[in-house]
Amino acid sequence: MGASLRNSIIIVTGAGSGIGRAAADMLEAAGATVYRASRSGELRVDVTDFESAKNAIGEVRRRDGRIDALVHCAGVGVSGPLEYMDGELLGLQFGTNINGMIHMCRAVLPVMRAQGCGRIIVTGSVAGRVSIPFQSAYSASKAAVSSLLIALRSEVRGFGIQCSIVEPGDVKTGFTANRVKAVLPEDDAYKKHCDAAVSQMEHDEEHGEPPEKIAREIVKLLGKKRMPARVVCGAGYKALALLSRILPDRLIACIIERIYHIRP
Repeated sequence: MGASLRNSIIIVTGAGSGIGRAAADMLEAAGATVYRASRSGELRVDVTDFESAKNAIGEVRRRDGRIDALVHCAGVGVSGPLEYMDGELLGLQFGTNINGMIHMCRAVLPVMRAQGCGRIIVTGSVAGRVSIPFQSAYSASKAAVSSLLIALRSEVRGFGIQCSIVEPGDVKTGFTANRVKAVLPEDDAYKKHCDAAVSQMEHDEEHGEPPEKIAREIVKLLGKKRMPARVVCGAGYKALALLSRILPDRLIACIIERIYHIRP
């Protein structure tokens, strides 16, 4: 795609709010033709259903003959102790974040391979590198997304397709209000620490980066000749990601437990 995005055909999932909407707005302002994909958007898609993803991709290809980029921002957050992560909660978390990413990539890759080029950007999270207590399923889903994307990057390089994952930290979006929480009894052994941890998460998100900042990173990536494998957004989160690679796990765990009020 190079430096200019003008006339590019780009699909953005999760475009109804947050990072997805901000990215779609900026890409349109840059001259791209943007398909805003969501369950109720102009391009209807349920990312948890492969047939829905395939139909949406097919519709864009019929209209424009090509797809230059997929920007996958759809996702959900589930919180609570792992002990309370039943099949329904895990199905929601993994079905949306992991299967949703797989379905969209599987659907768009035949188009990109046939045209000999294309770009895929997936929104991950720093939580995929540094696991968050009482958000274990979410952290696991983002770690899986990261692993899938990095493997895919190597699989499709020879077809002229580039892949990159954007890893934000806390972002001020509707994600906070839409978080799905496991219901704990008032006298539950986990409740005190879980409530304190989730309260801290919500505070940090409500005072986090604006979604437009992450969207700018996405637009910047699409303008590069060669996209890097990963981009961590925010200086503090870059430092945390770096520390997670060089410090012993026990020290990282100590830091995270102090942040989320598990360790005094």
